Amino acid sequence: MSFFPKKAEDELAEEQAGKRIDMTLPRPGRTAFTVLAVIIGIVLALSCLTVVATSEVAVVTTFGRVTGTAETGFHFKAPWQQYHRIDLSVQKDTGEYATATKDSQAVSQEVTIRWEVDPDSVTTLYERYLGSHKERLLDAIKGDAIKEGSATLGLTEYIPKREQLRTAMKGALDQQLSGQGIRVIDVSVANVVLPEGFEKAIADRQVAEEKKKTATINQETAQIDAETNRILAESYERPEFFKIEWLKKWDGKLPSTLVVGEDSGDTVIPLR
Repeated sequence: MSFFPKKAEDELAEEQAGKRIDMTLPRPGRTAFTVLAVIIGIVLALSCLTVVATSEVAVVTTFGRVTGTAETGFHFKAPWQQYHRIDLSVQKDTGEYATATKDSQAVSQEVTIRWEVDPDSVTTLYERYLGSHKERLLDAIKGDAIKEGSATLGLTEYIPKREQLRTAMKGALDQQLSGQGIRVIDVSVANVVLPEGFEKAIADRQVAEEKKKTATINQETAQIDAETNRILAESYERPEFFKIEWLKKWDGKLPSTLVVGEDSGDTVIPLR
């Protein structure tokens, strides 16, 4: 039994129904919420997708600990994982270096180092240097290695023996980088600046060496010519020489006539 009149009960029911309707989201509000949820889902999905480019390898860390590597391509990762990319392509480092020769003469030069990361040592390289291997490893030792290579030659040898200089610098770099995860491909040296006056001295030395070589060649040629003339002179004194010369000039044909007698009374006898 209700204590309210029929009309009052109907009004109360309508009021309560109106409150329930007000508690629901309007249609435009529901649409906006759906779009926002989709966007958040897409962002989360993209954050779990990563790409390792060609000539790269990624070191995978989970909560800061190295747990593996990833090769070139698309990869899905957990939000708590990170991919640290290491460039495996051949890289070039060029710089000016002031060094000293074996005889303590100051020189400067432009040195270019071509290097690359050893793919088999990527994990160790990252654990040691956290991706800063060029700055903390190569840049730290290259100056001393170049000085060591420079000190293997004297000043007068510095320009003529450029190949030996490059080999010495590369050898010093290889020794200090051995087992570290970085490989030096080659080293080139250019724009060498020698102490004032020494460039002319080296040029004069090269000219003198060329003249010496030319004089030696001329002397050897003269000795060969003299020996040839001596042999020829001795040959002229031998009877066999003229027979040999006659045989060289003979066409291989026998004479067709025989002349018998002297002067105008010669008798010609045909031999054929």
